[in-house]
This record gives sequence, C-alpha cells and structure tokens, in this order.
Amino acid sequence: MLVSKGYKVLIAHDGAEAVAVYKKHKEEIALVLTDLDLPLMTGLEEYKKLKEIDPSAKVIFISGFFDPDVNLNS
Repeated sequence: MLVSKGYKVLIAHDGAEAVAVYKKHKEEIALVLTDLDLPLMTGLEEYKKLKEIDPSAKVIFISGFFDPDVNLNS
C-alpha cells in the first residue's frame, strides 16, 4: 500500500536486520514501522538500538499484542 502511494519501502525480516538496514539507510528513512514481537531481537530492543543510532528516529509499533507496562523510555 505504501509503495502504491509513492513511498520507498525498505524491508527487514527481523529486528537485527532492521537495525542493519537503518544504519545503512538512516538518511533516507523518515519513519520505521515495526512489530514488538520480532525474531532475533524484540521490537523494543530494536527501538532502543535505533535510538542509539539516531535519537530523533521516528518509530511506530504495530502489533497484535502490547504490554502496557513496557517502558519505551528506559
């Protein structure tokens, strides 16, 4: 859907790959869409690594489950 609207989409198959893709393309990435339940690295772990790379990174979590006790600021 995003591609059909003219957006460039980069795909990663797990959290570790997502971090690698972000490192390589961070200047091109305006927004990261991710799941909390990813293989190899959770979405929360991925988020923390992305914020280490770029504190201004914009991330939206998409998931069928979200624990309201998860603290994204720690």
